[in-house]
Amino acid sequence: MNPFQANKTEDDGTNLPLPDRLEEVRHELKVMKAREREIALELQEKGGQRGAFFEAVVSEVTRRSLDTKAVKAHYGDALEPFYRESAVVTVKLNAIVHD
Repeated sequence: MNPFQANKTEDDGTNLPLPDRLEEVRHELKVMKAREREIALELQEKGGQRGAFFEAVVSEVTRRSLDTKAVKAHYGDALEPFYRESAVVTVKLNAIVHD
């Protein structure tokens, strides 16, 4: 592998190290998610809307969920046979502080 290409992926147009690019993408996603919530709220207030390519239909449903904390408290160790385990890999970014 070319050492000058070590921190690049194909056609990304930057030579920022991967951790910095990941933080940049995560920040962009946060901004886009906030904008998505704003637009969705506006559509909810309007009761939906027809666009040029998509129609936003607003509906309300009742969601039912299980209170796992209460179930664990009530049944305790009896739930042990029903647990599943799976490996999870995460990438945590820690800011580097320069003096």
